[in-house]
Amino acid sequence: MLIRSDAGCDPKCCRITARVFDTIPANATYAAGSLTFVSSVTGGPPVGSKTDAASDDAAEFDGVGNRVLFRIGIGANGAAGGKLGPNQSTVVRFRVD
Repeated sequence: MLIRSDAGCDPKCCRITARVFDTIPANATYAAGSLTFVSSVTGGPPVGSKTDAASDDAAEFDGVGNRVLFRIGIGANGAAGGKLGPNQSTVVRFRVD
């Protein structure tokens, strides 16, 4: 999944608390432990695997909502998304079975 801000975004209104949600399809099952930041902006979450738990890093699996959540952008952490400015992008990945 590639997330990119709009090239024409006014820097004063760029995405603050940027988050990405993706619901797992009804005919699939989330593959535990597969949340990964493939790339991230400077100052954003570190590239690499993340845990499924809430609040300990910038990604989580929500079993109740059956969805994944990635908090992306500069300053993103386990509690809030960050800022994704013009022409910045983040690539995240997870698996389903």
